[in-house]
Amino acid sequence: MSQVFWVATVTHMDKNIFPDPERFDPSRFMGQSKSFLPFSYIPFTAGPHVCPGNEFARIEVLLILHHLIINYRWSEMVPDEPITRNPLPYPAKGLPIKLHRLEK
Repeated sequence: MSQVFWVATVTHMDKNIFPDPERFDPSRFMGQSKSFLPFSYIPFTAGPHVCPGNEFARIEVLLILHHLIINYRWSEMVPDEPITRNPLPYPAKGLPIKLHRLEK
C-alpha cells in the first residue's frame, strides 16, 4: 500500500504559474483578466470535495484584515525573518508583530 502526500505549496510556488511567487501579493488574484490554470491555487482543495466553508472563510478573513489594516499600524519585531518550509511555508520565528492602535 502506498500513500501520496501532495503539498500544494509546490504548485503555489511555481514560477511558471505565479511570477515572483515568494512575494506577498494578494492583488495577483484580482480582476477578470487574471486567469490561472485549474487547480493551480487550491488552499481549500478542489473538485467534488471542496471545503463548503471556502467562501465564508474568505469573507471572514477579509473582514478581519480590513479591520486590522484600517485601525492599526503594524511593525515587525524580527526584520527580515526567514521563511521555513517543512513541508509548508511559515515564518521561522512565528512572525511576531506589534499592533499600534491608530487614533481617530
